[in-house]
Amino acid sequence: MFHSSYRALLQVLEKKGLVQPDPYKQDERISDITLPSEEAFLESERDAQMSIRLSQYDNQLDFLVSYFQFDLEFMNLSRMKNLVGLIKYIRWHQLSETSTHLMTRSLAEYIGRLVRDQDPLSSGIVKDSQDQLVRRSRTILGTLKEIAAYQRESTKLRIRTEALPHCRLEPARAIADREDTLRQLRKAWAQMQPESPFFSDLAWEVIEEEFSPQGSQLQRELLERIQVSQPQQRSRREPSEEFRTMLLETIRNLATAGGTLSSLLERTVENAELLKARRVSLMQRLKRWIEQLTNQAPDRTIMRIEMMEENTSAVHIQELDFEQFSESVRKRIRLYGAILNRVSSPARRLQEAGEEQLFSFLQKQVKELFELHRQLSAIDTYIRSENSREQRNRLRPVNVELSTLKEHLLRVNKKRHAYVTRKEEQEQLQKLGIPPTGA
Repeated sequence: MFHSSYRALLQVLEKKGLVQPDPYKQDERISDITLPSEEAFLESERDAQMSIRLSQYDNQLDFLVSYFQFDLEFMNLSRMKNLVGLIKYIRWHQLSETSTHLMTRSLAEYIGRLVRDQDPLSSGIVKDSQDQLVRRSRTILGTLKEIAAYQRESTKLRIRTEALPHCRLEPARAIADREDTLRQLRKAWAQMQPESPFFSDLAWEVIEEEFSPQGSQLQRELLERIQVSQPQQRSRREPSEEFRTMLLETIRNLATAGGTLSSLLERTVENAELLKARRVSLMQRLKRWIEQLTNQAPDRTIMRIEMMEENTSAVHIQELDFEQFSESVRKRIRLYGAILNRVSSPARRLQEAGEEQLFSFLQKQVKELFELHRQLSAIDTYIRSENSREQRNRLRPVNVELSTLKEHLLRVNKKRHAYVTRKEEQEQLQKLGIPPTGA
């Protein structure tokens, strides 16, 4: 949800021309979390630098959501530091044009310019995205704080059990001669854990807990901190509400595809106009001019596109009214924009809908978007095949947008399957007479 909210905000900024999409975004290869640059830039470089950095930030969040290994062994203290830095890369709770933090202040200035344009829909999406980012960042940082505390104590345990036995430390001198004590621990750690970094502050905490006069008290305080508290029992209605929340978040995630869809449609319409211009004779131009003067409806553009059935690989020809198709896509884009604006009528209806209605809506949208992706891909193939080789160089490429939309749909579909799986598990537990988790 953090990533979806950020992407919705970024797409509005790109649509308004405040930042430019990075043409090399899809070429970036990410293998681990790396923070985009936070170095100062000249005022003349602001737009270029912000466009690049905001795009890189989107890529990092996409990698985090899609490929990062969320397990305790992989999430060591070094990666935890990068994760916290990534969430704090922009201070969402302090998003102000007077902020002392460069990235936060620069983004706030863009948002201020957007709000002053008095576009209620865009302003609503940005405001809602910002509220979501504030809430989600607090939740994420709270969770990361708990995991970091676990990792600190886990590292201390390894120092205590693996490095400390290999050191010749006298209790009386261990505290007094800090440098020698840490030197011995560092050497033992390098032998036992050659691939893991040594943390002097954690090693010294171990020494204080073992050898200082306050050691017993420090150990008792430590045990109290890490004691596992019994989870409070939740009401039986919570699992159902949890499923509704899952569906609402997945639908909002799906709605962020509106920005990509808008860019894809814009390029496709421009390419279709080039195709129509190539075919227009002098008489046809005269006819169009007369139609404009007399307010007659222009001729429709009918495309015969090849559609392949995914199950059978059979190819069939579909006649498509391009103007009607374009308008239906624009309606869908407006719907997705409204869903991301919590004060809009569609967003309120979704918030009040039942679980079955939400799932039915999600199913329908996913199915239609996959079909829409196939149609847009087939339209691009048709336009390119109908143009001469010289004319094709003038067409705007849509491969990046098609790829982005397909990846987004696959992620949403994965979330939909996760909901179905958890729902089936709950139903199986109920059949066996076992209360569901949280009941």
